[in-house]
Amino acid sequence: MKTLFHLKACRRIWIELQHINKNIRGMGMRLNFAVQLKTFQRLGYFPKLTAVPFVIIDHIKKCLGIFDDDITFHYEHSTTLYRHRDHVCAYLKITRWKKNKKRKSAGEPIHPGRHLATRIAYQAAQTMNYPADIINVVIEELIHHHYELPTFDQINRLVKHTRALVNRKIFKNIFKQLDSNLINMLDDLFFLKSGHSKTGYNSLKRLPKNPTITHFKELLAHHDWLMSFGFVENYLQDISKIKLQQFSAEAKSLDASDFKEMNSNRRYALIICLIHHAQRRAKDALAIMYCRTIGKDAQKGK
Repeated sequence: MKTLFHLKACRRIWIELQHINKNIRGMGMRLNFAVQLKTFQRLGYFPKLTAVPFVIIDHIKKCLGIFDDDITFHYEHSTTLYRHRDHVCAYLKITRWKKNKKRKSAGEPIHPGRHLATRIAYQAAQTMNYPADIINVVIEELIHHHYELPTFDQINRLVKHTRALVNRKIFKNIFKQLDSNLINMLDDLFFLKSGHSKTGYNSLKRLPKNPTITHFKELLAHHDWLMSFGFVENYLQDISKIKLQQFSAEAKSLDASDFKEMNSNRRYALIICLIHHAQRRAKDALAIMYCRTIGKDAQKGK
């Protein structure tokens, strides 16, 4: 298997050398083209000229049969640099990350790479929420579809913008399902009631105590209070579990004052996600307590 892979690699290198010697004139230009070709094949984008390690340039020089120290990797004119990059992409059948000036129809996207990346990011953001995870999906798909990779800043801005659009749509859909009675209950969570040292919002973030008989009444009261908001899971049917976990974690990390600065759609949606998470934890704690109690009774019966 290794021998076959080695033979394929040698054949590819021989074909590349034939292409360079046939289409590029001058040993200096051949070195420039070869360095850009091999770095792009490895990275998926063109790095800065000064970022290419000297050991790589030296190795490529030897492969080209260049032993003259006066021949170095550099470009005197930027037009030659960009012409070589277009040539590399054409040779590798890669679509460049730039506007398409030769559109065949009005429906064809002006910037095909950005159009594809946005579509991929939008699909990934339906089930993912962390930008790093979405960025990885976009990069994999761009490579799979033979596109030049953009700079990290470009793809980071694109992913964050697309994720924000998806989340705003999710928050809006959740808010549209809430009735006025539930909204009033959610608003009351941020007011400190007489006889209480903390707001209802802080009670939502409180972890259930150890599921023991001693804490049974307290846990049951906490569960009943959470269920007074209704089965909030009904509002979250079309949202992935990963996004629900991340939304509830975000709501849990915020203070009551942070919610005042949010728009209503996002504020109520995050609170609903946090209530859903709290309801599930309370049910799990009660189930564990029930199993332990039955287990002890069964042990005593034996």
